[in-house]
Amino acid sequence: MAVSFVCIFIAALNLGVQYIVNKNIPAETGVDILENLSRVSILQTVIGFVAMLGVYRLDYTILAGKSRMIGAAYLVLLIILSFFFGAPLNGMTYWIRIGALSVPIFALMVLYLPIFAGILYEFRGKGKAAIVKIVLWMFAPVLFQLIAGYISFPVLLFVVVSEILLFGIALRKDFGK
Repeated sequence: MAVSFVCIFIAALNLGVQYIVNKNIPAETGVDILENLSRVSILQTVIGFVAMLGVYRLDYTILAGKSRMIGAAYLVLLIILSFFFGAPLNGMTYWIRIGALSVPIFALMVLYLPIFAGILYEFRGKGKAAIVKIVLWMFAPVLFQLIAGYISFPVLLFVVVSEILLFGIALRKDFGK
């Protein structure tokens, strides 16, 4: 119950911040604050709220044995979405835009990190031979970014360093046993 309240609070806070940002747009631009909020922000807030509740209620043990398949499917889906719905800017695809919904690829790359944690869990107890496979999975997002046309060094650095930290934690917790 408390998590639902927190999700609702975050969603309401998002709409409040959007309103404050949009109300400072000069009237000469022709942008109607309430129209902009009702079309885009409310849709994104509802989708985010449903996603937060879904992740909260998700039973991770079901996904533990299928992490590699989920990781591969996720990255292939991102490549397909970036080709068909990618919004290029200066020759690089920054967003995936479907209708009024626009999601930055950086946010989607961050969502790969829990999948990678599941992949680490799947390789737990498999010995030192699994380390090579884990390193390959660490560089899968780099390959995605090269194929999708989204090459951002800060994002690559963030994702790879985060994966290294997750791997370091797994090694410290007797990963190889």
